[in-house]
Amino acid sequence: MNISKLLKIFFVILLVITFTIACDVNNNEKKENINKDINNWPADGLYFMKWDSYHAYFEEEEPYIQLSAIQIHSAKQKNEQSYKKYILLSDKGEITATFTNYLPGPKEEKYSLYTIGLRLPKMKPGKYIISKLKIIDSNNQQKMYDIGKWVIDIKKGFKPKDLDLGKKTFISGYFDWYRVEILNNTREKIHIENLDFQLNTPVKTIIKIGKDFNMTEYLEEEPYIDQGETKVFQFEFVSNVNDSKPKFISLRPVLYYKINNQSKFIILPTAIYSPVVNDKTILELVQSLNQ
Repeated sequence: MNISKLLKIFFVILLVITFTIACDVNNNEKKENINKDINNWPADGLYFMKWDSYHAYFEEEEPYIQLSAIQIHSAKQKNEQSYKKYILLSDKGEITATFTNYLPGPKEEKYSLYTIGLRLPKMKPGKYIISKLKIIDSNNQQKMYDIGKWVIDIKKGFKPKDLDLGKKTFISGYFDWYRVEILNNTREKIHIENLDFQLNTPVKTIIKIGKDFNMTEYLEEEPYIDQGETKVFQFEFVSNVNDSKPKFISLRPVLYYKINNQSKFIILPTAIYSPVVNDKTILELVQSLNQ
């Protein structure tokens, strides 16, 4: 399967999870809720979800992020092709991104949902904290949007050959855990140390080990992998903060391990944590984004 096909599948699945209208709200109830709250909807315009995200990359990689947006409209939605430039604002200056994909989601009476994919250029090693997106349209009009906090962490070096990755977490409706299947390619024992990422959301990470990806049986042992062995590691996220607001998190974490008393690391694939929402949630989200 080629990369473009995989990306298309990725976008479809992401949109289904991120912007699914909850099943327990039928069409009549949705219309009633929209009409009831019609005066509470903010002005027409584009509103981006505020993500709390960490993405690590090796220096030869081109970073890639996805942004979810809500278009509030009483008129026809503006065509995305009228946008000419996407510029991300970081603590190290502007980063011009390449628009890669636009995929529309559900369209309701007051709003439309969609996701865009942005490819960043190769960057020098270091940490880039991105918080704003500047969009310039075909008429050279520009607007600035708050997109939360994206930490892009460029690491020196290349992907190690010690480990191979099998199945892994792809998408979840809750920020609950990251699960990955790991194969030891060496003739030495590999000790798994910790999962590293930096989010605004304070969490404690607990490591659990399983024989299979569904974690039907836990292994009560130290986190290690013998030569030629495959194990599944589940990094559970525990937070003491009681916050019921929807969380949009994109995570490309770093896994540290030790082999022959030498500390090394590998970057794991991206996982998306995005809640299922209904009309009421959409309205609350847009109202919070408008503040």
